[in-house]
Amino acid sequence: MENPCAVGGLTFSKDVRIETVVPNRLKIQFNPGRDVLVQKDMPLQASLTSQWLHGAPASGLNFDVKVRFSSRPTRFARYQDHVFDDPAREFFGAEQNVFKGKLDEKGEARFPVKLAVEQPSPGALEAAFLTRVFEETGEFSSDSLTLPFHPYQAYAGIKTPQGSHFNQPCLLHQLVHLDRGRRFRVDSSCLSVEEMVHEPWFVLPPVQEFYYRRYHPEYRVLPPFRSDCGGFLQAEAGRKVMSLVYPEPETSVFIPIDLDGRQGQVVFEAVHRDSEAVIYWHLDENYLGSTRHFHQVALRPDPGEHRLILVDYAGRRLERSFRVLHRTAGSNSP
Repeated sequence: MENPCAVGGLTFSKDVRIETVVPNRLKIQFNPGRDVLVQKDMPLQASLTSQWLHGAPASGLNFDVKVRFSSRPTRFARYQDHVFDDPAREFFGAEQNVFKGKLDEKGEARFPVKLAVEQPSPGALEAAFLTRVFEETGEFSSDSLTLPFHPYQAYAGIKTPQGSHFNQPCLLHQLVHLDRGRRFRVDSSCLSVEEMVHEPWFVLPPVQEFYYRRYHPEYRVLPPFRSDCGGFLQAEAGRKVMSLVYPEPETSVFIPIDLDGRQGQVVFEAVHRDSEAVIYWHLDENYLGSTRHFHQVALRPDPGEHRLILVDYAGRRLERSFRVLHRTAGSNSP
């Protein structure tokens, strides 16, 4: 529908979209059998009753029940100062089918409800049920119900001293999402959440990893993204896979004169998580060359401000600004 508006001598119009909302014509009451759901108590005997708004039972109508899980803080009234959730875990809820069936002549149904969560959760969850009852025309009425759901029989809580920061997650551990073979990282663009394997992973920054791996062969390198995952370049910026050992940020470089009277060089060094990676080097947008395995480049940049740009084989980019100091007269005198 077009909605005109006159302002002074001008007339403006805007198309307004109008959608038809059909209100529920059926009253629905779904009862899963408990107000607090616990996975170890499954299956439960659920009941469903539906009737038309004028009071007649919804006899013989088809229905379905679905559930979606989501994270919620795990709290207990007697232990408000304890932390029960695992900060190293993330939870990605997925919709599950609970039951499909047909109401009897009284508009009632009884059926088993068996809820299970395969993915490890940080703690307690919320179970959001959606119940739909279908009329013979195909239109349906719906009703929702949200209840707490406990995937674990018991929880261990930690009370940390105030101001200790021990309740903060370790920044060197992150939750990675892998394929079933645990060979590649994946995201939702190439694999459904239900098929992913979620695993906490100890990940050092590239420079620290480069030196740490020399003395710790047990260190596990972060798996690469699978090639068909379209979002891996956005998910993994250049600074996460490669780093400059030298120059460090905001570095000022002084290039001395060697004993033979010629100007010396400064050696720039980088590291990459992928030992087979090729890095392409640029200085002030000018291409310098590429390195593989050992990422070192010796240069004689002129005094002043410079920008070093590294681009790896996947197009991930790392930039670093530095300054070369001017040589003052007599600075190299003995």
